[in-house]
Amino acid sequence: MKLNERIKRWRESREGLTKAELARRCGVSPEAVSQWEKEIDGTEPTHESVEKIAEAIGVSLSVFWGEPPAMARKSPKPARSRTTTGRKARAS
Repeated sequence: MKLNERIKRWRESREGLTKAELARRCGVSPEAVSQWEKEIDGTEPTHESVEKIAEAIGVSLSVFWGEPPAMARKSPKPARSRTTTGRKARAS
């Protein structure tokens, strides 16, 4: 997995951690975080910034470089159970 994908996946795994908040915690601009995640013009964080990213998301560097959390998938709401008459089924 590429570094930009790893940064984005870890950031998104932390509920409420926006690009702006990650930037604030790392001492960089939100645009820098955006560039890292999009890998614009080959832009990558320095080793020092990677250390700050790991600290900001609350993991060690070895955990950061390990398997990132799975991307959260939004699942559709389950259909409600109905009887053949169209009425909502009663729980037994």
